[in-house]
Amino acid sequence: MRNFFNDIMGMTVLQLFEAAVEILIFALVFYVILRFLHGSRGLGIMKGVLALVAVLLMALLIFQWEGVGGVTLPRISLVADTFLTATLLALVVVFQPEIRRGLSRLGEVEIFSRTDDYSYSPLVQGIIRLARKRIGAIIVIERSVGLNSYTEGGVKVNSEISAPILESIFFPRSPLHDGAILVRRNRIFAASCLMPLSEKTDLPSELGTRHRAALGITEESDAVAVVVSEETGKIRVAYRGELIPAQDSQQLEAIMNDILLEGAGGEESL
Repeated sequence: MRNFFNDIMGMTVLQLFEAAVEILIFALVFYVILRFLHGSRGLGIMKGVLALVAVLLMALLIFQWEGVGGVTLPRISLVADTFLTATLLALVVVFQPEIRRGLSRLGEVEIFSRTDDYSYSPLVQGIIRLARKRIGAIIVIERSVGLNSYTEGGVKVNSEISAPILESIFFPRSPLHDGAILVRRNRIFAASCLMPLSEKTDLPSELGTRHRAALGITEESDAVAVVVSEETGKIRVAYRGELIPAQDSQQLEAIMNDILLEGAGGEESL
C-alpha cells in the first residue's frame, strides 16, 4: 500500500481537485440511488452488494499492489476480479424492477408540456362521499405515462365521473368493487383494474392492499392515486411513491389541483 500513498503525495493540486470532484460525483450518484431505493427491498440488497464490492476491491488492492508477505496470489486476484465483473452484471437482473421504474420516470419528461383544463370537483365530491360512508376505494388518474397494460384484466366503463357512479362501483356487493378504477381525461375509463403492489417495507401496519396498490402504480408511473380506507374512512393521495393525507374536500381538491393542474405545466410543487 506504500506505493498507493506515494502516488497520492505526488499528485498536483489540479489532480487532487479532479479526484475530489470525481469522488463527489460518485457520492452524489450513490446518494440518489439509495434515496430511490429507500423503503424497498432493493435497499437491503444494495447494502449487501456494496459491502461485498468493498471487500473485493480491498482484496484486489492488497493482492495486486503489495501482496501479503511478498505473495501476490495472482489466481485469487483473477477470481476476485472476475467475480466483481459478474456481480456488476448481476445487478441488472437483481434490480430489474427498480431500473424499469427509473426508465419510466425518465419517460415522463415531455418536450411540449400540455395543460389539462379539467375540473376535478366531481371526483373530489365523490371521494368525500365514499369516505363518509366508509366505502373502500382506489382511484387512479392517468397522466403522461399510459396505463393500458393495467386495464387488460379490468372492465371498460367509459363513463362520466359522478358520486353515484363511484358509489355504485365501489359498493361492497358490486361485481366491480375489487380493484381500482382508472380515470383518463376526466372520465372513468375502466374499473376493477389490478395495480402493482409496492415493495416498501416501512409502511404502517394499518395500511392494506389498496394503499400498497396506490403506492405501486405511482412508483411505476407518473399517475396519481386516491385511496379511501374502508376501516377508517381516511383519504390519502399517493404520488411518486408517497402518501399525502387529506382531511376534507378543500384539502383534497387543493392537493389534486396542485399535482394535476399545476404539475401539468411542468412545475410540480409537491
